[in-house]
Amino acid sequence: HQPLPLHPPSPQLLLIFMFIFAILGMQLFGGTFNFPGEEKPRSNFDSLLWAFVTIFQVLTGEDWQTIMWSAIRATDLTAVLYFVPLFVLGNYIIFNLFLAILLDEFAAEQRREWEASLAERAKTPKRKKKKSLVKKLAKVKKLGGHSKDFENDDIEMKSIGEGGTPNPGRASPVSTTSSTVSSPSPETIDPVPKARALPAHMKLEVDTDKYKRTTSTAIKPAALKRSGSILDIDPKAADTTGDDELTKHPPPEGKALCFIPADSTFREYCYRIVKHRYFEWVIFLFIFVSSINLAIENPGFDPQSETMQVLYVMDLIFIIIFSLELMLKVIAYGFVLGDNAYLKDHWNQLDCAIVIISILSFSFSSGELKAFRALRALRALRPLRLVARSEGMKVVVNALILAIPKISNAMAVCLLFWLIFAILGVQMFGGKFYSCNDPDVMFKSQCVGTFGANNSTREWSNTPWSFDSTPQAMLTLFEISTLEGWLDIMYSGTDATAVDQQPIQDNQEGVVLFFIAFIIIGSFFIVNIFVGVVIDTFNRIKGEMSGSVLLTKRQQEWLIAQKAITRMKPVRFNITPDNQFRAAFYKLQDHKLFEYFIMLCIVTNVIVMACEHYPMTAQFAADLENANLFFTIVFAIEAVIKLIGLFPKRYFRDNWNRFDFFIVAASFVDLLANFGVGASLLRVIRVSRITRIFKLVRAAKGLQTLLKTLYFSLPSLWNVGSLLFLLFFIFSVLGVNLFYGIKHGDSLNQHANFDSFGFAMLTLFRTSTGEAWNAVMYDMQVKPPNCEPELNNCGSNAAAPYFIVFIIMVSFVMLNLFIAIILENFEETQDAEDRSISDDQLDHFKHVWSQFDPKATMYIQSEALIHLLRALGPPLGTPKTASESTCLSVAKHLRIPVNMEGQIYFHHTLQAITGHHYPDMNVEDMADISSVKQVLLQGQKLAPKQEHREYDASLVFAVMMVQNRWREIQAKKGKSGDAKQSVKVPVMTNSGIVMMTQQEAEDHKLMQEKKKNRLSRSLSVAKKPSFAKNKKANGNGNGNAQ
Repeated sequence: HQPLPLHPPSPQLLLIFMFIFAILGMQLFGGTFNFPGEEKPRSNFDSLLWAFVTIFQVLTGEDWQTIMWSAIRATDLTAVLYFVPLFVLGNYIIFNLFLAILLDEFAAEQRREWEASLAERAKTPKRKKKKSLVKKLAKVKKLGGHSKDFENDDIEMKSIGEGGTPNPGRASPVSTTSSTVSSPSPETIDPVPKARALPAHMKLEVDTDKYKRTTSTAIKPAALKRSGSILDIDPKAADTTGDDELTKHPPPEGKALCFIPADSTFREYCYRIVKHRYFEWVIFLFIFVSSINLAIENPGFDPQSETMQVLYVMDLIFIIIFSLELMLKVIAYGFVLGDNAYLKDHWNQLDCAIVIISILSFSFSSGELKAFRALRALRALRPLRLVARSEGMKVVVNALILAIPKISNAMAVCLLFWLIFAILGVQMFGGKFYSCNDPDVMFKSQCVGTFGANNSTREWSNTPWSFDSTPQAMLTLFEISTLEGWLDIMYSGTDATAVDQQPIQDNQEGVVLFFIAFIIIGSFFIVNIFVGVVIDTFNRIKGEMSGSVLLTKRQQEWLIAQKAITRMKPVRFNITPDNQFRAAFYKLQDHKLFEYFIMLCIVTNVIVMACEHYPMTAQFAADLENANLFFTIVFAIEAVIKLIGLFPKRYFRDNWNRFDFFIVAASFVDLLANFGVGASLLRVIRVSRITRIFKLVRAAKGLQTLLKTLYFSLPSLWNVGSLLFLLFFIFSVLGVNLFYGIKHGDSLNQHANFDSFGFAMLTLFRTSTGEAWNAVMYDMQVKPPNCEPELNNCGSNAAAPYFIVFIIMVSFVMLNLFIAIILENFEETQDAEDRSISDDQLDHFKHVWSQFDPKATMYIQSEALIHLLRALGPPLGTPKTASESTCLSVAKHLRIPVNMEGQIYFHHTLQAITGHHYPDMNVEDMADISSVKQVLLQGQKLAPKQEHREYDASLVFAVMMVQNRWREIQAKKGKSGDAKQSVKVPVMTNSGIVMMTQQEAEDHKLMQEKKKNRLSRSLSVAKKPSFAKNKKANGNGNGNAQ
């Protein structure tokens, strides 16, 4: 693998950006941060160095608003125009370039691997070139353990355009009428990268009536072994049959627990219990209730209280139930021995470990040793059992397991860089962050006795963060990499002097470069490598699994159905009312200008509502009320116009119209509330009018794409969000058991603590956002004399590992999965939106071609191309109302090859039309856009090797354009012959569409009308005798004759 270097333009662009804003900041705010009676802020623009540091602080978002308010105090409110663009451009754009560059590098690395694999395959000698799919399949001697024989080697094209070869890397879509074929042998398929599947109408079909298979086979459920995240196929069970549950899933052979035989009635009974469809649901319910029990339990409860007694009994009940579940499965499957033994399943291993921990923690629940308390805290892992019983969370966990190697490599790179900077930091700042609380003392030896009017005791203490050792330095750098509190650490470094010496402010200003360099390398780049690895890994897994790795099978089916539904857009069919009065209103509401006017009113109404503020003058408030009244009347008139033009039945059939009518009704309720009718609380309904802005979604394609992305991401977001909530739950229960009762400090206070489950959840949510998590961690490590051991309120050394593991699992992995999901669905949605050539349009091309080529010869005359383009319509063709010169111009630019008979080929035409639709792309570049590439490449292979003329169709149509222009000129001069004898048009005949002159077309039409008239006369003559005969029979009274 090639290294992923830091892209050179990115740091250069960052430095140029910072330099420009630093110079501009010095000109605007240099020397202005001097406020009377206050100490000068350390973030200022007085010098180029500190201007750089201040700009960098704003870009990282660390307390940047304080700098902006200082600038506003020093100047005026216009300072916002400097800081807001600085923050938006730098934080949201420049810094995200690092992530974009990394993702691009990962994609390039993936392409290099793919090219290397292709080159390696090219070097390996091939056995024999296969001529066709059928011959390849005919050579397979064994497929799933049975032989496959074919009687014929012919392939029939079912319809025009249904040619091609099977999708590389996948089994060919061969339809059968009497057999089921499992996956073919690996020897029959070339190991090439998987590509996108062909559209259903473009796939190659084999006429199954010509082939007979002797036997059939299918993988039975018993062939699937019980394993962790990967299903293994047992070839011994491939031919098992039977519909009974025990026949499909027979108990493992051998003895369970070395003494219970396989044919034991008791073991069969246990097996039926664990295989019952409601068994897992019952266990799921008990796990859920036991998790609630863990959330309620608190170490601060009185052991003798009624609540604790109830929780104690419930805990005992749950332990007994889970132990019984374990014993039933051990008896049914066996414990260790056997292919399907209980401990052979990774999820069962987790269940067994949690049950054992629960039993041990319950047994030592009365112990006071810290080891027993820690063991009892491990009961928080009990909710993990929900993962094995939730398909949504299970697929996410399986994906994370597959991603562990890549994530571990990324973590190793992060640790390596942190270790380098940690060693350097120990050399620069080791033992130099200590200080005395008396600022007049310069050395540690002088920091004794008391000082000040209050006779305060001098203390020589260290900062919570330091570089005194490599592990402590690694923890400090981890804090800096999260961009939380890095400014205070940097100030401690700039103030450091020497060991056992009092710090001096800005003693060594140059060390700010150490911290800025680490943030750029260790945070913006290295941590983003972690993000890029997570996203790239899941994209790779998705490509290998041919679907989203974070979706269950049912969710994938739902997503496919929803995407199909969104693509199905019925054509709006306007029916103008016959009534002239209603027709006028209908045409008014259907006019584009009317719609644009309503959109403008919606935007203006939202702006007016945004102008409301407090306090307001009476005149301004009255003006706002009048404006709101005006818009209410406008929207009411809109509803009335649509109701008259469409009638209520058609009006309320549209969801947007229902939404508009509700808003109008709510607005009138608001007006009634203003006049004293009804409670004043109804004024909150006014807020609902803001939701009319969502009507802009219909007209904004970009907003539709974003909303579709969010909608299609919901299943994956639900799965990841469920697992994320489970992690929050587990860490909250664990935190309450480990850190309950710690003495509060500055950050660990009544708002952020672990004294209850609810506050623990809020504290962890705050930690996941990165807000002052390090300060909470330091307060949780409080030591004597700042705490009282006898009151059991001192801190714990487990705080640092607890927060580090939580941040890595939640912030670095789980939250980045949300980014991966959004990027994946946005890319797919954007491709679908950009891909104006859809599979439906390709199908339309096939059917239109068949009208010009009813015998499926794959060829049409080149002169018929302009009529083919008109029949296709946009976007593949031209509008039906396009002039002949326009059609000729388009056809001339297609440059389609013409054979010796003056004909053009099906796939050549399709390739030219799609190439014209994507002017900036080659055929090979269309792989990521749609399945067009597959159709074209297969068409190139299927095209017969014929001799073509030295010119293509462009020359033909260029000549036709010259001829038409010459005829027009001659017609103006009065020298042209009969135009009907020269201009050809397509005419539908019994043999298909034929090109005829206008005179020939008129003669053909007259001939068809004459045939029709003769046929109708002959039919009428044939009916008259029978009618007369029946009439005569009736007159004679012969009812039977009638």
